Amino acid sequence: MLIQELLEKYNIKLDIDAITNNMDPFSICDQMREVNDHYSKMVFLSNRLKNTEKKLAGEIYLKYKNSGEKFSEKSIESIIATSIDILDVRDQIAEVTALGFNPL
Repeated sequence: MLIQELLEKYNIKLDIDAITNNMDPFSICDQMREVNDHYSKMVFLSNRLKNTEKKLAGEIYLKYKNSGEKFSEKSIESIIATSIDILDVRDQIAEVTALGFNPL
């Protein structure tokens, strides 16, 4: 049965405009979808940033593990922070944030 048939069968009268305060229900769905899309992008990019940082830290550790060089935690953080991969992900986060949504 269609929703309209059910409404007629049970004599239910709904004033959709009054329920939604004269807002277009489709625009509400679009707004919710947009928020969900932005949130999904931010979660994805945050996870990507964390994973990229872990990957780079692992690569640095393996590269210098057996060499005689000593690296401080700050120097490793500096190498990671200036990595092209990290800067790329941070730029993408900035783009999504510039669109007006920042759940973090």
